[in-house]
Amino acid sequence: MRMLNLNLVRGFRNVASPPPERFDLSGTVYAVGDLHGCYDLLCAILRRIGKDAMQSRVAGPLNIVFAGDYIDRGPDSAKVLKALRTVSLDPHFAPVFLMGNHERAMLDFLDDPGSGRNWLMMGGMQTLRSFGLTAPLPSATDRDLKACAGALSGALGPGEGFLRDGLKLWHQVGNVAFCHAAMSAHMPVDEQSGDMLLWGDAEFLRSGGPEGVWVVHGHTIVEKAKIVRNRIAIDTGAYDSGVLTAARIDSSGCKFLTVSI
Repeated sequence: MRMLNLNLVRGFRNVASPPPERFDLSGTVYAVGDLHGCYDLLCAILRRIGKDAMQSRVAGPLNIVFAGDYIDRGPDSAKVLKALRTVSLDPHFAPVFLMGNHERAMLDFLDDPGSGRNWLMMGGMQTLRSFGLTAPLPSATDRDLKACAGALSGALGPGEGFLRDGLKLWHQVGNVAFCHAAMSAHMPVDEQSGDMLLWGDAEFLRSGGPEGVWVVHGHTIVEKAKIVRNRIAIDTGAYDSGVLTAARIDSSGCKFLTVSI
C-alpha cells in the first residue's frame, strides 16, 4: 500500500492558491466522483447527465471525466467496470477515465499478490465477491494469494486491459485540471508525481493546487460537493452515503448534479 508523500512539499511555504478569475475552457465537461462499486448510482448519474445535456443543449458526444476509484467497498465493482467499458465504446460519450488509488492497489495485487495484500483490506474483498470469487482469509499464504490473483485476472478478462491501459493519471481542459486525489501547488500540472495524484496530500486540502488552474478531484469524502479556493471536491462517499455527485463545468461556471438511492 502506498503512503502519502508528504516530503514533496517540504521546504515550501504553505500559501493558499487563489482561484482563477474564470473557467477558461470551450464546451462542457462533466466530472463524476468516486463510484466504489455503486452500479445503480453510475446508471443514475449517466441518466442525470444526459438530461442536463439535453436541457442545456450540449452538442456532440458528452465529455465526461470519471475521477477514479471505480472498485472496492461497494457491492458491484464487476458491473461498474463492465459498464464503464461499455461507455468507452459508446459514440454518444467522449469519456476520460482517471486512475484512482484503489485501481492502482488492485493492479499491484495482481502483479505481486504477496506485497499487494493490503488491497484486500481496502475493499478488495468486496470486489472479489462481485466477481463471484472467494476472498482469502487474513492468514492466507503467498501461494493462496497468487491463486486468488490468477482467478481475479481471469474473471476480469478484457477489463484488466482497460484498467492497465485505459486510465490516465490526470487530464486538463483549458484551465481546469482533473485528478483522482490531489495536485501540489508547487508544481505544474504536467509535472505532478503519481503518488500525489493517486494518494493525495494534506496541504492540497488546506491550500489548493497549482496556481492558475481549477483542480477537480475525488478521493477525499465531503458531505456535499464544494469549491474551496481553486479545488473542486466531488467525492460524496457514494458507497456509504448513497449519494453520487458530478460537476458540470463550462465557461459560465461549475454546477453540481447529484443522484441518490
